[in-house]
Amino acid sequence: MTAYAEDNHTERYKQTIEEFESLRLLSSFYVGANSASLSLVDRPQTIYYGHHAVNLTYDFTGKSGTSAAYMQFKNDQGGIGKPLPGMPSKLGIWVYGDGGNHWLRAQIEDSLGTKTAADFTSASGLSWTGWKYITLQIPAALTPPLKLNHIYVAETKDTNKNSGALYFDQLSAFYTDQDIYGLDIIGGQPIQAGNSAELTTYATYEGGTHPVLLEEGVTFTSSNQSIATVSSGTYGTIHAISPGRALITAVHNGVSEEIEIEVTEGEVLPISIHMSGPSQLEIGDSDTLRLYAEYADYASPFLITNEAELISLHPEVLTVDEYGMIQAHTAGTAKLIAEYGGHRAELTVRVTEPVPVLQSLELIGPSALIIGNTDEFQVNGIYSLLPEPVPITEGLRYTSSRPEIVSVSEDGVLTGHAVGGSRITITYNGISASAYIVVNLPQEAPKREVRAAWIATVENIDWPIKGTTQPIEQQKQFRDLLDRLENTGINTLIVQVKPTADAFYPSEYAPWSEWLTGVQGVDPGYDPLAFMLEEAHQRGMEFHAWFNPYRVSMHNDITKLTEDHPARLHPEWVESYGGKLYFNPGVPEAKEYIIDSIIEVVRNYDIDGVHFDDYFYPYPAASGEFPDRDTYMEYGNEFASIADWRRDNVNRFVQEVGEAIKQEKSNVKYGISPFGIWKNKTTDPSGSDTNGLSSYDAIYADSKKWVDEEWIDYIMPQIYWYMGYGPAAYDKLTDWWKGIVTNKDVHLYIGQALYRNGTVDGWLNPEEIPNQIAYNRNYEEVKGGAFFSAKWFTDNVLGITDRLSNDLFSAPALVPEMPWLDNQAPNAPVKVKANSTKKAVRLEWNSGGGDEGYYVIYRFNGDSAGNLDHAENIRKIVQRSDQKKQSFEDAGISPGTYTYVITAADRLHNESLGSRAVTITPKK
Repeated sequence: MTAYAEDNHTERYKQTIEEFESLRLLSSFYVGANSASLSLVDRPQTIYYGHHAVNLTYDFTGKSGTSAAYMQFKNDQGGIGKPLPGMPSKLGIWVYGDGGNHWLRAQIEDSLGTKTAADFTSASGLSWTGWKYITLQIPAALTPPLKLNHIYVAETKDTNKNSGALYFDQLSAFYTDQDIYGLDIIGGQPIQAGNSAELTTYATYEGGTHPVLLEEGVTFTSSNQSIATVSSGTYGTIHAISPGRALITAVHNGVSEEIEIEVTEGEVLPISIHMSGPSQLEIGDSDTLRLYAEYADYASPFLITNEAELISLHPEVLTVDEYGMIQAHTAGTAKLIAEYGGHRAELTVRVTEPVPVLQSLELIGPSALIIGNTDEFQVNGIYSLLPEPVPITEGLRYTSSRPEIVSVSEDGVLTGHAVGGSRITITYNGISASAYIVVNLPQEAPKREVRAAWIATVENIDWPIKGTTQPIEQQKQFRDLLDRLENTGINTLIVQVKPTADAFYPSEYAPWSEWLTGVQGVDPGYDPLAFMLEEAHQRGMEFHAWFNPYRVSMHNDITKLTEDHPARLHPEWVESYGGKLYFNPGVPEAKEYIIDSIIEVVRNYDIDGVHFDDYFYPYPAASGEFPDRDTYMEYGNEFASIADWRRDNVNRFVQEVGEAIKQEKSNVKYGISPFGIWKNKTTDPSGSDTNGLSSYDAIYADSKKWVDEEWIDYIMPQIYWYMGYGPAAYDKLTDWWKGIVTNKDVHLYIGQALYRNGTVDGWLNPEEIPNQIAYNRNYEEVKGGAFFSAKWFTDNVLGITDRLSNDLFSAPALVPEMPWLDNQAPNAPVKVKANSTKKAVRLEWNSGGGDEGYYVIYRFNGDSAGNLDHAENIRKIVQRSDQKKQSFEDAGISPGTYTYVITAADRLHNESLGSRAVTITPKK
């Protein structure tokens, strides 16, 4: 059976790749699983096509990390991979799901040997029960001819490791863009000359659970009207004229399908019939019965939709109508009878009372432990038909993936032993559930810690609010945002000042940003960068100017840029890719322009740092490879591959920016926030224990080298995954990056996904981000973190903002020193005095000399000073004023005796020794 596009019957729109009638060219294997196997299933199971479907069974229970069960395809010679003729744009397949909420993917290999994973579903999208037609988009970047190596079910979440079975049928390739993925013409069985038969047509749609009867819009034609004619209505009627064969074509919405009709001289009867339908139902359920007839010399059976007699011998238990619809009424066993063409088929169906069935386990308990502490879970069973969970206390089996980190006793008592994470799996009656437990050291709030927030301006993500163009409104929004961040405990801002080769400041190198006024090149009426710097420094916050060096625009129309935009003045620097415009990193003149535009800000503004995020070369797009091969041919002859050349372009840029910054202002910090995975250890033993995108290979970011060479002052990897996430666990990546910065003059801060808090999976745990912060604090090498992005503090999802301000960040924190930039602390304050009023203690002091930028006020209960290394003793961090005498009022204190000590710190947070202690008992 061949399908064509209506406007060109010589061009196929679809080709069947695998009918799943045999296992000869199929096999199975598994990774990170207990087992996987293939078998054929046949009727009475519901199968729409042919005689069989293929059953892939899998067992992921008790496994951690990524689990996958593969159905491997072979060519006719037995080699790996089923050829995909031509250059198809999509694959489509019928899949009988088991409700496991897993991930269904395929691996496609092109003629260059490039193996690409493509998705039939999202990571948890294999969530249905029963048949469903699904498709995947074949990446356009692949070079034909292509072959399909595997279709596989995968699970990355340790919380969803179970066992199950999937059926597969009718795999097809598609070559044109159509809404219909198949037409089935029913009624084409052999017919005796002189007789008539009705034709009906069914269409397959993406997401459909069965082929759908078309009730209008179908036309039929016959290739030989001397053998058979056909009426052209939606329900066509074949009139058999004389013996022979004729092609009957059905057309609907631009898609055509044809079948061959055989007209015989004598009567043709089937050699057998068989039914397809459920073997068990519950009271109240309904389903569909299908009848198929086998004819001699025909490979596939014919679906019979009329002329068959369907009977239930036990209608009080189960009824069936003439169309095959069955309905369960009472408990018992019913026998269904079908008669057609002189044959009889039977199907026995058992009907049961609805009974509660254990569907899942619910675990209520800890997500973190302190070393030496114990805890345990409450385990509940979730049953169908029952409105509330049922506590389970017996028959539970416990396992720990890393008992050296967390052990679990036979009765479920958890004990933390060492810093790290372990997956605790609990099994009951074949159902498993798991939770990831992190073990931390006993902790107190650190005195020094970067607590940063990204403020994204591109597309008005964080500021200014889209549509706000007046300076006074934008400034109020920014002040409100900083007040919120200050109250939360944030001490560092990372503000996007050049998001798309346009600027949030007057620049010789870029037009005014469109994200300020809605129109690129329009003066906003003030200097936003100068304003933001003043507001940040008034609050004692560091300000890091965030640049996107290569991105030119969020669209690919260069004519929409201002006429004086560098990209329009130098189109030879620019490439269009993935719907956006970029400066080509391999063009030397473009690199020099970008560096000059960054140094313009370093020179003209009192920023604390220069910051890049993860965007260097763009992430791979479906449109294919980044179009810079001509530039490679011009500049990259010395490199073995274009990938090596691209990495070198980024490396030299990273190095030269750092050198230029330090030459202009040696105290300005320089940091980068790369994608969280450098390389996976499966491809490089020095990589991380992950299974995700490699930024080294995909976007040519050799972030490990930047640390090894100490080209930057801080690295801030974006570890935007939760604790225990199979492909890329937060804790595993933090451990890996900790090792990379050890003994390096490079600080490590962790980029954290505040925007994902409260969304899905592990992010639904209110303790996820607090646990991440606690995990960071286990290691001296981890100097803090940054949250993407600032606007999410307003939403306070799962109470995270309150948790930070009232608990984790309740004590102020100094930014860690960078002694390789400056290790000379100012002198301690002098002439410290304390006076009291009815409402406050007023402190006054003079500078002890040096380049102090702020002062740290320590307060202790009683008449003696305590430890200056404990953050809880910090009363306030006060910015240096222009006055000779500095002051601070400690208001609202309770009656008692207090001792104060003051230190001075410079812009790079080198802190002096403590001043002379002063003790005071405020007046009542």
